[in-house]
Amino acid sequence: MTRVVLAQLGIDTHNVARSLILDAFKGASLETVDLSLKNSVDDIHRAVLEEDVDAICLGDKAGLAIDMVPQLVEKLRQSYTAQGFPINEIPPIVLGGTIY
Repeated sequence: MTRVVLAQLGIDTHNVARSLILDAFKGASLETVDLSLKNSVDDIHRAVLEEDVDAICLGDKAGLAIDMVPQLVEKLRQSYTAQGFPINEIPPIVLGGTIY
């Protein structure tokens, strides 16, 4: 079964789209690790490593993605490299919301 992390970045508290996506994922039989609102890079990084997910879905209406997503990618790169995994096995990141 496909496992997906679903999270809102930083201070973002916009919940409507996240709730709709969560329902759509459940309807598509995707196993969803819902981190809910106000997540840090460390929160998402930890969940990706602990939950062994296939994809990362992030929402951002607060304009934080421009800083947070590159930080997340770098942390994942470092973790995967340190564990001996190729970086092309890092789960894809899907980003939605207001992207600046």
